[in-house]
Amino acid sequence: MSIGKKQLQRLLKISAQLKENRYPNCNTLVEDFRKLDIENNMNIACSSKTIRRDMKVLQDDFNCPVTFDWGKNGYYLKHHGWNFDCPALFEEHEMLAMVLGARLAEEIFPEPLKNNIRQVVDFQLTYNNPDFLDKAIINSLKVFPGLKTSINAEIFMTIFNCWQNHEVVEITYSNINDVESVREIEPHSLVYYGSSWYTKARCLLRDEIRSLLFTV
Repeated sequence: MSIGKKQLQRLLKISAQLKENRYPNCNTLVEDFRKLDIENNMNIACSSKTIRRDMKVLQDDFNCPVTFDWGKNGYYLKHHGWNFDCPALFEEHEMLAMVLGARLAEEIFPEPLKNNIRQVVDFQLTYNNPDFLDKAIINSLKVFPGLKTSINAEIFMTIFNCWQNHEVVEITYSNINDVESVREIEPHSLVYYGSSWYTKARCLLRDEIRSLLFTV
């Protein structure tokens, strides 16, 4: 399902009128969108045929319980428990920032985080569909992070989640002499440096801030 920005704006306006029990029909919506073009320069004017396609999109793709009332000559919702789960509308420079961020994430983050980021960006591209994102151009962006240190994805996500949720985690700490000990740390920041991941964390045992390298 690919929805352009103009269509998404129309769907938002249609959904609002349905929620307000205004019983819109193709003719009234065509006139409303024409006025919005004139008054607000929204560029969403369309024909009655386009409105009918929009209604079908609401029904088929968004499970909208819309039907037509011939007595009142307008569309209405059979029940008001429905909500239009509308994706965000972004400007072109915002979408470009997302795509570039996703490309970088693919190189420096382990799974499943990099896949989660990629899925979110792909979802937004489906709805926003920016014309400037030519695949040949985006694919020409190359990222070479260097010789990456091997990192266990489970370890990374454990530290990441504790950093995100301000939680304490138990780790196995190895000093410069390879002597291991069990410590509890509180991750304060994550740092990607020299193709490796570090966490700046408070060691509860020493009550000191330490910079720790993620290892397998």
